[in-house]
Formats: sequence, C-alpha cells, structure tokens
Amino acid sequence: MKVTVRVNAQRYENYGFHEGREHWKPKGGTYFTVEDVDSDLAMYTDKSVIKEALIEQLEHWSNDLERYEYIDHEIVFSEMKIAGVDFSDAVSKLMNL
Repeated sequence: MKVTVRVNAQRYENYGFHEGREHWKPKGGTYFTVEDVDSDLAMYTDKSVIKEALIEQLEHWSNDLERYEYIDHEIVFSEMKIAGVDFSDAVSKLMNL
C-alpha cells in the first residue's frame, strides 16, 4: 500500500540577498507532498530518521533567496475532498447570509 507524507514547513525569504548579506524573514507556511511512499516504510521507520530525510529534502529546495524549515509531518493514508461550493454554502448558512 502506498501513502502520502505531508510536510509542513516555514518558508523564509532573504531580504538582504541583493545587498550581499542575509536577512531572513518568515513568509508563511508551505506544504510539501511526498507521494507513493511505501506504507511499511512510513509506519515502521523511526520518526527521527524520517524527519532527518525530510529536512534534507527541504534543504534541497532551499537556496540563497528562500529557505524552508521543517515544522512537522504527517502520514496520510487517504484523503477526502470537500467541494468548495459546499464549504462556502455551509459558512454562509452559519453566518446567516
């Protein structure tokens, strides 16, 4: 069985790059998705090993202009989608619109 690993990371932008220095500012969260991961590997590998492997992948995506810092991850066995229109209708109903 295959699962998805969803990685939550903080994105930073280097505002000092063009002046030849480093001045990193947090710019919000970014989710990375690792698909088609063997479920046994995801479930039975020590969490610290998975975390280190994910940190290495985030470092691969980082550069002099932006970087990603690991926050956490989760293993997703299945995913259900809620239609946007259904969600909007539910919010509108709760707000008496």
